Amino acid sequence: MTYRAILQSVVSLLLLSGPPVLSAQATSGVTQNKEYKQKDKAGRSQVVVDKSKPIRRAIQAQYDAMRDAYFTNDMDAVLAPRSPQMTVLMPNGQTLSRAESDAYVRTSFEVVRKTLVLSLDIDSLDVHGDTAVAVIHQHWVRMQGKAGQVRRIDTEARQNETWVRSGDRWQLFRIDGVRPGPWIVDGKRVDPSKPYDPSAPPYAP
Repeated sequence: MTYRAILQSVVSLLLLSGPPVLSAQATSGVTQNKEYKQKDKAGRSQVVVDKSKPIRRAIQAQYDAMRDAYFTNDMDAVLAPRSPQMTVLMPNGQTLSRAESDAYVRTSFEVVRKTLVLSLDIDSLDVHGDTAVAVIHQHWVRMQGKAGQVRRIDTEARQNETWVRSGDRWQLFRIDGVRPGPWIVDGKRVDPSKPYDPSAPPYAP
């Protein structure tokens, strides 16, 4: 299978993208850090500041901005927050570089005629210093050119997306752990692991 064929086959699964980054000044007012008490190893109580909530809200705001970029056909806004070292681990084990995953996004903008529904929700966020790993639930319904005609495609996936802080910016650094949900093309469920065949019977996992 050629490289472009690989991109075409996976375009129904992932956005492989990130929204416009927000500066520290823009995100600092999202919410106040929450203080709570916990005991140290010696049993002494201490006040700890939970910093994950402002980070979660800031990153979710970025996903919301990316969502808007797909409705306004703003590809540059989708590519803007990516780290130069960004990598994507595909479900088939292939690793895409930043340049290769950028090409994927460009392909998605070529074949998708119109986004009908798009949600990008953080299921969980694990923050360690300047690294935040988000488990993202994607649901994307669009009109897309596939197998010679424009079709209604409805896909879901969950995947891990790692963000790193660089100065006052959060950059998308890695995508992995892709777990496809249902894929539905023109009202019929299809097998996401196989090339699309409009004549195939409905997929029954």
